[in-house]
Amino acid sequence: LGHRAVNRNISELKALGCRTLSTGVSPSDSSFPANVNFVDETILRPESKNKDIILDQKWYADRRTDEPAVLPVFSFFEPEVDSKQDLELDSKIWKADVRLDIIHRVVRWYRAKQRQGTHKQKTISERSGTGKKPHPQKGTGRARQGTLRAPHMRGGGRVHGKVPRDYSFNLPIKVLRYGLRSTLSAKLIEKSVIVVDKLYPDERQMDSAAQMNSVPIKTKDALSFLKKHNWQDDSVMFVDDTENEYLMAAVNNLAGDKRVVNQENLNVYDLLKVNRLVISKSAVEALKGRLQSETGNYLSRREGKFQTEITSDQIALWEENAKAMREKAQTN
Repeated sequence: LGHRAVNRNISELKALGCRTLSTGVSPSDSSFPANVNFVDETILRPESKNKDIILDQKWYADRRTDEPAVLPVFSFFEPEVDSKQDLELDSKIWKADVRLDIIHRVVRWYRAKQRQGTHKQKTISERSGTGKKPHPQKGTGRARQGTLRAPHMRGGGRVHGKVPRDYSFNLPIKVLRYGLRSTLSAKLIEKSVIVVDKLYPDERQMDSAAQMNSVPIKTKDALSFLKKHNWQDDSVMFVDDTENEYLMAAVNNLAGDKRVVNQENLNVYDLLKVNRLVISKSAVEALKGRLQSETGNYLSRREGKFQTEITSDQIALWEENAKAMREKAQTN
């Protein structure tokens, strides 16, 4: 899958167009490029088994507004109970323009960082063996040879062979956030997102499981929830705001591709490999704080923390450092 699937889907776009990161155009605009194709059905996975995943043209037309998308909130532990509340999703995250070119760039960045780059091929100087001339220059009737370690000899060195290298490259933080927002928006267009009230057991469930000497989340709980929505045969990703070892142990027993991730580890590549997304309300709020800011200063790539405001202490520290540098320059 990966970037090959994204490349395969670029030619099938019919409901949206690629635009620059800062400006947008409408498909009805007369200045829109004539060579851009648009998509009819699913955006990310047109080969999906589910025939009911059809792009809602009216919803797509309305999604360019700033009105939030509203989804019902279901209960994971009581799947037979119908939804009694709704959740408004941030339009900047869940109704963003689906840019397959941005998604492709993020997938290439992710896969490049996964490469170990430990390959190594020996050159002629690194091959072991004698340095003696194989046979005299003249008189044998054979082609002249200077060494047995030459590249054209069996067991010889490699010309321009592979050496250990780092395949990773940098992408702007804006592009990384945009790729995740585009993927989440595409999942919502495909009607492949379900919001649940919680995925982590509360204290009452923990105490009850401890008294019965069992686990708080069982495999049958996850299976009954998926059967309620007819998702038991699809690849599903469960997203929570914290590490959920109980849900992970229960989901690992299910057939097919079922996975549990923390919202901090949610990335474009893993989202492209699954058909369905089950996310908790707390994870939606955490993603909002992680992806909503466009101008925040990036603090920690590993922890995924962002700083959206510059404090007075930071300004004082910068002024103090600038003053120290001026004094040092004057003394020199």
